[in-house]
Amino acid sequence: MPSCTIRNFDITILGSEPPYPIIAGYEQRTANGFFTQDAHQPAWAETIQLLAESHTPPQERTILNVGATLFSEVVQGPIRDLWVEARTEMARGNHHLRVRLNLHPPAVAALPWETLADPGRRTTLAADRSLALVRTATDVEFVGHSRPLASALPARILIAAVASPGGIEAAVAIERTRSALATLIPDRVQIDTITGRFGIHRLLERLQESRPDILHIISHGEADGLYLWDDDDLGLVSSSQLAATLNLVESVKFVFLNACLAGQPDDETPYASLAQRLLQIGIPAVIAMQFEVLDRAAADFAGFLYRALVDGPCPGSIDVAVSIARSGLYISDPDRISYVTALLWLNGPD
Repeated sequence: MPSCTIRNFDITILGSEPPYPIIAGYEQRTANGFFTQDAHQPAWAETIQLLAESHTPPQERTILNVGATLFSEVVQGPIRDLWVEARTEMARGNHHLRVRLNLHPPAVAALPWETLADPGRRTTLAADRSLALVRTATDVEFVGHSRPLASALPARILIAAVASPGGIEAAVAIERTRSALATLIPDRVQIDTITGRFGIHRLLERLQESRPDILHIISHGEADGLYLWDDDDLGLVSSSQLAATLNLVESVKFVFLNACLAGQPDDETPYASLAQRLLQIGIPAVIAMQFEVLDRAAADFAGFLYRALVDGPCPGSIDVAVSIARSGLYISDPDRISYVTALLWLNGPD
């Protein structure tokens, strides 16, 4: 496996009301600042609603302006000096830079951080494949130790595709995943599936049978749960129920929630979203969508992701793979927010 060097640039925002203290860290050096924005402010509430509108693309300029507002508020003064140093060393050293966002206040975490854009370069960080933009959680009051990452070959992926009246293109996502991993099947990767009208208990049975390393769920979602079947009805299964289910299957190390809104943070309550609840039970890595996303874009993202995870510049590094997948969606359609919709929560090293 090729070597790959990734250095961390950490941005931690603390406090309970603005101005929120910021601590930035890079290579044993730190810088401090303050952040005055949060999702409770009317302007941000309107902006988030605009980005969440799935029928009318917000356009690239709007996305850039939103991201530049966040970037300019954070990256100023000593933090900007540290950022310039990190970018310069990245260019000279030919390594990747992992930007880790550790956002303690819920109203700050609810902002669309995946739109972060450097106004000087006029590019979003998500569209720069040399940068890996992730969220992390280190508050021991809410999150414990992550599960071990080691696993035996073949690595197992369980794709759980829920039948839906909305017509989610699950078959497309499954085929693109198989295609992306074709060179590794069956010796190094094994793909199992569960499809159709299944509920939480059948999902648990399938998880216990397969013992997957990766769970990829395709369904509709809300910020606090996913839609699964219960007899003849499609109903919302809460984030607590799903967390309790996965807490019984310790093999799972990475969950991909291909479901609209399942990654949307709550602006009032810490760790209320489904993605964050899975972090609490020790899942090291979770991908989830913070806005509605087109089925085709979600399927493309999955294909880009798994291909980069296997054959990309840093095989096995989920954060670099997500960066490449985001870049792929940006190239396809920079006017839509598809490429900044996926959140990656990463509490493990890769």
